Amino acid sequence: MSTDIEILWPADRVPITVLLDDPLPGRNPLWYENPAAGHAREIPNAFVERFADVIDRTGAAGKFSVIPCPGATGCLDSGVLDVPNSVIGEFLDIVRTRIAPRWDISPEMLTHNRALDLTTMRPLDEREDVWAAHQTEETLYPYIARALRILRDVRLEPNGVTSPWAFAKEVEADYQRAMSRALHDVCGVDVGWYFLDADGQSAAAAPRVVLLDASRGRSLVSLISGNQSDFLWRTQMGEEAPLDAMLTADRSSGRFAELFASGQAFAFHTHWQSLFSNGSEAGLHAFEELCGRINGWGDRIRWTPARELALYATARDATQIDVADGTIRFSAPFACPEFTISVPHPDAASTLTAGGTELRKLAPDQPLEEGAWHSDGDRALVCLGLLDGLTLNWESG
Repeated sequence: MSTDIEILWPADRVPITVLLDDPLPGRNPLWYENPAAGHAREIPNAFVERFADVIDRTGAAGKFSVIPCPGATGCLDSGVLDVPNSVIGEFLDIVRTRIAPRWDISPEMLTHNRALDLTTMRPLDEREDVWAAHQTEETLYPYIARALRILRDVRLEPNGVTSPWAFAKEVEADYQRAMSRALHDVCGVDVGWYFLDADGQSAAAAPRVVLLDASRGRSLVSLISGNQSDFLWRTQMGEEAPLDAMLTADRSSGRFAELFASGQAFAFHTHWQSLFSNGSEAGLHAFEELCGRINGWGDRIRWTPARELALYATARDATQIDVADGTIRFSAPFACPEFTISVPHPDAASTLTAGGTELRKLAPDQPLEEGAWHSDGDRALVCLGLLDGLTLNWESG
């Protein structure tokens, strides 16, 4: 790749992705884990609607887990103990119609509780993360595939995987290969993603491409949360959410201000039970306030679903850009919308064409969009629909 060309994030905006863990129909996931701790047993579907209202108002996007076999008490495609099928059906309908259009769906393995014997579908003695720690690619693959298949059977379309706790961290290379295979075989997904890691210390926490097979058009991307722990968790105990530690109202400080300043894409995580806050919904109100603060960055940020972020990260890693005789040529095994680069702007050039089609020239203060470019001093920022073999050419006016 020419050292004079820099690949930017889509439309030169910072992608921000919410990683929401643990949603399931009709029940509080923390009640399944510790029913004697006094947590609310039910999360009604009215709360799911209110969450959908919040993401409609704020534009927030990311990934939304759905646990296929809640608490190891049954599965969404065949019935869950003490959760009426009508409640499950209504939950799934809200997810399909109001959440999935902007939030990508993943299983959080099968139960987020005790592991299941796939032959009998009965609980084993070990919790899923303990069980996963001594598995291999060949045993993890059918487990992940079953989780994906259950979600597809209830007409959800997962395109990534979320790890309950630190599921398979000890055997992560096997886990990565098993996920990639399962996503391809069950869902037809070639560019997959997963959430396992959090990094609350580094100046940037951009996604990492961990598997890449350009010849087959396959990749797997690790989405990393920029907050080490769930900042809304203690709202379940009646405590106030420490929003300023994440982002102050004036956006001058906090963890997210640090991540934004890096110029790199970032994600952050919270939990379904943290939003519900044992019925007070204090976490949901705080989440909406935080999203409003983030929106104060205006068109410098882009709320981004998980798969879009994974695709762009893959395209950034896989694309080769060469310059010869004034022509910029892309070798791009992964087609990608809004692919954005910074390139030298020749003094005499006033027109830029992509594949022979003239791109629109925008004023420097106009937000970039696909099929357009604007000047940035002696450089140009160019946003285009990336295709293999695409060429860019400067022409004099």
